Amino acid sequence: SRMRKIVNETLSLIEDSGVKSKYVGRIAPSPSGHLHVGHAQTFWIAQKRAKTFDGKLYLRIEDIDVLRCKPHFFEDLIEDLRWFGIDFWDKRDKQNLIAKEKPEMLDRTDFIIQSLRIDHYKTAWNKLCTGGFIYPCKLSRRDVDSALSAPHGDSVHHKLNTVGDSLNPIARDEAVFPPSLRPTYARDVSSKISPADFPSEYHDMTDPFHYADGSNAPKVNWRFRVPDNEMINFSDGLCGDQSFVAGQHFGDFLVWRLDGYPSYEL
Repeated sequence: SRMRKIVNETLSLIEDSGVKSKYVGRIAPSPSGHLHVGHAQTFWIAQKRAKTFDGKLYLRIEDIDVLRCKPHFFEDLIEDLRWFGIDFWDKRDKQNLIAKEKPEMLDRTDFIIQSLRIDHYKTAWNKLCTGGFIYPCKLSRRDVDSALSAPHGDSVHHKLNTVGDSLNPIARDEAVFPPSLRPTYARDVSSKISPADFPSEYHDMTDPFHYADGSNAPKVNWRFRVPDNEMINFSDGLCGDQSFVAGQHFGDFLVWRLDGYPSYEL
């Protein structure tokens, strides 16, 4: 079957890479709905890899989107995983496993819940900000779509993203964020972005929520600036050699959202 072929090819690639011990994998469902057949296939492959190399398979709950994620979906996915035979790394009994009322009691070293790790995301945001890689952006997804569909908008970026070119067919739900929509201080990709150039309301921030004095900062989207026209090449284990152009096939992406939560990319 196709699934068995994928598993065997993947395992063969790992064996060729010389991985013999300390293998660590992860499955990362989101409790925003019930699991489906696609999850089952992906998780089964992940478990097969971990068992083949005598490694660990961690369960990471992607519950950052607090508006969509619900406790009963969390309980259901744990039950479904156990029923399907997914043996993720966990030392506790089921009572502790689904202790949604006291999530702080969960052992974070064996069972990873993303909403309990916001401090890690804040640290990552701070490094990106001080390192000159991200900038605040008030534009919403609708604003970007409107700009691209305007008479003089950057239709090339929109087309490459939603339809794809002959070399790199891509299908995404949102348009590529074009360089033309960056703030003026972030357009020169040859130099890092200086936080001192941010609008004044975003000066002296220690994390996406607060100023250095501890007071609340305004919520805004934060985008990672990609290196325009740089060719990104890599070899995919299943799909072979891949090539994409920064600023064309993908644009400045969100690392922190206006609603106050980190994006999946971060």
